[in-house]
Amino acid sequence: MLSGVDFVPGRGIDFGAVGDVLLLVLAVYVGAGLLMLVSSRLSIRVINRTVFRMREDVQAKLSRLPLSYFDRQKRGEVLSRATNDIDNISQTMAQTMGQLINSLLTIVGVLAMMFWMSPLLALVALVTVPLSVVVAAKVGKRSQPQFVQQWKTTGKLNAHIEEMYTGHALVKVFGRQEESAEAFREQNDALYEAGFKAQFNSGIMQPLMFFVSNLNYVLVAVVGGLRVASGTLSIGDVQAFIQYSRQFSMPLTQVASMANLVQSGVASAERVFELLDADEQEPDAADAERAELPSAPEGRVALEKVSFRYEPDKPLIENLSLAVEPGQTVAIVGPTGAGKTTLVNLLMRFYEVTGGRITLDGADIAKMTREDLRSASAWSSRTPGCSAGRSPTTSRTGRSRRAASRARRSRRRRGPPTRTGSYGRCPTGTTR
Repeated sequence: MLSGVDFVPGRGIDFGAVGDVLLLVLAVYVGAGLLMLVSSRLSIRVINRTVFRMREDVQAKLSRLPLSYFDRQKRGEVLSRATNDIDNISQTMAQTMGQLINSLLTIVGVLAMMFWMSPLLALVALVTVPLSVVVAAKVGKRSQPQFVQQWKTTGKLNAHIEEMYTGHALVKVFGRQEESAEAFREQNDALYEAGFKAQFNSGIMQPLMFFVSNLNYVLVAVVGGLRVASGTLSIGDVQAFIQYSRQFSMPLTQVASMANLVQSGVASAERVFELLDADEQEPDAADAERAELPSAPEGRVALEKVSFRYEPDKPLIENLSLAVEPGQTVAIVGPTGAGKTTLVNLLMRFYEVTGGRITLDGADIAKMTREDLRSASAWSSRTPGCSAGRSPTTSRTGRSRRAASRARRSRRRRGPPTRTGSYGRCPTGTTR
C-alpha cells in the first residue's frame, strides 16, 4: 500500500510538532485533574459548612422557642426535622451540586462551539430546550407535593416510634401493644405510598428527557443533511455538530435524572425552614419597665382577672381572681383538662396570660425577667410518669436555695414519700 503512494516512512513527519501537541494535551489533562480536585474540595467544604451552620441555627432556634411550640409538636417530629431532614439536605447537596455545576459549564461550552460552527443548526438544536423546560416543570409540579408528604409522613412515623419506645413500660402495663402496632402499620403504609408516588412521578422525567433529546438529534440530522446537499456544510462538519448536540443534550438529561434528589432535598429544606421561621418566645421586659422582687420576698401570689386560652377560639380560663398569702396552702382540684397544670405554666411564664395579670409580692411577673421569677420558685412534680425511687421529687427552675428549702418543708408536711413502680412509671396511671 505504501508503494502506491509517494511516502517514505520516517520522513516528512514533524515529530517536534507532535511532541508539542502531546505535551499540550498532557498539560490540559493535568490542569483538568487539578481543577477537579480543587472543585471537589471546595464543594465538600461549602456543603459541610452549610450543613454545620444549619444545625447550629436549628439548635439555637430550639432554645428560643416557647413551651407552646413543643406542646403542639410531637418530640419525634421535631427530632426528625433536626436530624433526618438536615441529613437529607446534606446528601442532596453532595450528590447534585458538583454535577449541576459541571453540567452548566458543559452546556455553555458546547453551545459556544455549536454557534461557532453553524448558527442555523445551533438555533435548531435550541428548539427543543423550551420543550425540555415544560416537561421538567410539569413533572416537578406533580411530584413535589409527594416528596413533601413523604417527609411529613416520615416525621409522623418517627414521632410514633419515639413515643412508643420511650413509653414502652406504659404500653405494656396498659396492654396497648396491638393499638401501637396497628398505628405503626398505618403510618408505615402511608410512608410507602408517599415514597412510591414521589419516586415514580419524578422518575418519569428521565425517559421524557431522552425522548426530547432524540427529537433534537432528528432535527439536527435533517437540517444538516439539507445543508450538505446544498453544499453549505461538509458532511464532516455535520457529523461533528451531531456529536456536539449529543453533548448538549446529555447535561440536560443528567440534570433531569437528579430531579428526584433535588425535590427531596427541597421538601426537607421546607420543613427545616418552617422550624426556623416559628414564632419565638417573647423577650423579657426592657430595663426601664422591669419589675424587681423585694430583697426579702414573702411569697404572696395574686391572680387578678386572669384569662387564658391555648387556641384563640377556645377559652380555658376566664376572669380568674385568686390570692394566696404567704404560708397558706391551696389545693386546686379538677378533672383532666380543667387547667391545673396551666396555672403552673402561667405562674412560671411558660405561657403568657391573654388577659389580666399575675403578681408576686405585688410585682407583675410579666415585667420580671424569667430568670428572676423562676429562680425564686419551686414545685413538686405531679406528672403521670413517676420517676423510679421515692416521690415526689422537687423540681427547681432556678438556683434559689430559699425556694428549695420551702419546697422541702412543704414536702415534710405532706407526710412520708411513697415508692413507685420498678419501670420508673406509675403502674396505675394516676397523677401525683
